[in-house]
Amino acid sequence: MKQIMTKKPNSLFAVILRSELKENIITEYRFHPRREYRFDIAIPKWKVAIEIEGGVYTSTVAHSSIKGILLRDMEKYNLATEEGWRVLRYTLGQTMKSATLEQIKKTIGQVKILLNN
Repeated sequence: MKQIMTKKPNSLFAVILRSELKENIITEYRFHPRREYRFDIAIPKWKVAIEIEGGVYTSTVAHSSIKGILLRDMEKYNLATEEGWRVLRYTLGQTMKSATLEQIKKTIGQVKILLNN
């Protein structure tokens, strides 16, 4: 039987982000009013989204399933870009690295500069 690994945001990572960023961090954030797409983690004030890519480690997924997942993700990320979001994508292992937190901080800083806040 083939198994598809589901993507669940690492709750510890969300706690760390709340503590470090002092921002409103929302998990499973629905970013579009007419579509069911959700970000694993979102910082709505700055339109920064974080996606945890769990499927990277799944070797039992059929090729056609991977294609469908990729096409759905591309549609989601393109729609997010149209809506003004910056989407950062990480594996679960990357979420516990200091470089990931620094990249998220830098991205928020860039958005703040663009918005003159």
